[in-house]
Amino acid sequence: MARKQQSDTHRLRKFGIVMAVAFGIFGALLVWRDKPWGMYTLYAAGAFLVFGLVAPKLLGPIEKGWMALAQVLQTVMTALILTLTFFLVMTPMGLFLRLTGKDLLGMKGDPEIESYWVPVEPDGPASRPDKPY
Repeated sequence: MARKQQSDTHRLRKFGIVMAVAFGIFGALLVWRDKPWGMYTLYAAGAFLVFGLVAPKLLGPIEKGWMALAQVLQTVMTALILTLTFFLVMTPMGLFLRLTGKDLLGMKGDPEIESYWVPVEPDGPASRPDKPY
């Protein structure tokens, strides 16, 4: 139990430091750009740093909520990225190949040939499993 508690403390301390660095960088950029709420972001960075170093267990609920939000964002972004990739890359490429008459996989039917069997060398990969290529 002591080891699990120590790993939780270590994990929460690491979370506090990472959040302090992230808020610190973001706050510094905001202050540099003369945004009025930049100082509040730096205060949040300081709070994360202090709590992360002094009392990391107090960051437990914040870390739990942050990880729940990260899980939701992961699910949404994965679906969004895959959908956009399919519709913006794969679909136009498929339509272009179809319009130009390309058959990259050789799947068009040819009534003139007797068989679709592709001959293999006698000393091909099946006869030497230790050297498949």
